[in-house]
Amino acid sequence: MTKYFTRLTPNFNNWIKPSGREGKCESSDPTCLIYEDTNGFGWEEWLFEDYFVNLNDPDFECNGFVEAFNQQNTDKEIVDRLYLYTKLCNNNKGLKPGCYFVGYISNVKLIPPLSKDPQEVVSDLINVGINQNNFSPMLSLAKNISFRVKDVKIKFLNVYNQPIELNRGQFRFSLYDLNDHTNFLPSINNYL
Repeated sequence: MTKYFTRLTPNFNNWIKPSGREGKCESSDPTCLIYEDTNGFGWEEWLFEDYFVNLNDPDFECNGFVEAFNQQNTDKEIVDRLYLYTKLCNNNKGLKPGCYFVGYISNVKLIPPLSKDPQEVVSDLINVGINQNNFSPMLSLAKNISFRVKDVKIKFLNVYNQPIELNRGQFRFSLYDLNDHTNFLPSINNYL
């Protein structure tokens, strides 16, 4: 069974649509900017849009975006289990900055990138105060994975309840193999 974990952009709308700049992180390295800081959002903020619309159909194939598969790790056609966490930075919601376990998706399939409706993107961004005209280069890559409704295991209401511990170097939007990064599982075992 292939098991990986990766980071998502923080979101206060259950990753249905963008939630604005609140909680987004800045890069500590000015030569390596973070998309969410530069643009005020991340494409994974629509990750569970299809999921919530189709909750009554457990076999529905949802499409979403995960940065770890954006023009990298494309050799992984199927990931048996993809654990997700988010890194929350400064916010006015009274939440402690840190890393938070989101949950996991089983049977994640990589798909050829799909575009997202540009009018929907503009509308969703304007609704959270982001006047973003610079998203066009990523629009055609806006969906790169698929998964079934029944394979999502997330306690959406409890995401920001308890921070988790990660090791230095595990904060990037990369794909981390749990065979090599065994420290991740013990910190989330009480959430499963």
